[in-house]
Amino acid sequence: MSGLIHSVKIENFLKIDSEIEVPLSNLTVLVGENGSGKSSILKALHWSIRCSTLADGSGKVTLDQMDYVPSKEFLDLGHKLKLQNTQNGRKSTVKFIDADRKCCDPR
Repeated sequence: MSGLIHSVKIENFLKIDSEIEVPLSNLTVLVGENGSGKSSILKALHWSIRCSTLADGSGKVTLDQMDYVPSKEFLDLGHKLKLQNTQNGRKSTVKFIDADRKCCDPR
């Protein structure tokens, strides 16, 4: 990924159901009602960066490696459904977008 992170896309993470794109700048302010997903955005960013820095050669991260987990129950991070470790399971995603609109997950 080249350049600075311009925005982030988040889907199926805590309060966030459908994919949203959050523009980022030198100063980004999140404003909204209680329960609107502000903390979900921050937790998704932190969770994805920690997973990417802790991933082993296969891309896997174990919970005991995490110094921060945004929920006491890891499987509850999915929006209204538990995360599943299956091919057909609903996956939570966090994708970082650069100024050239190139997208990648943090791994």
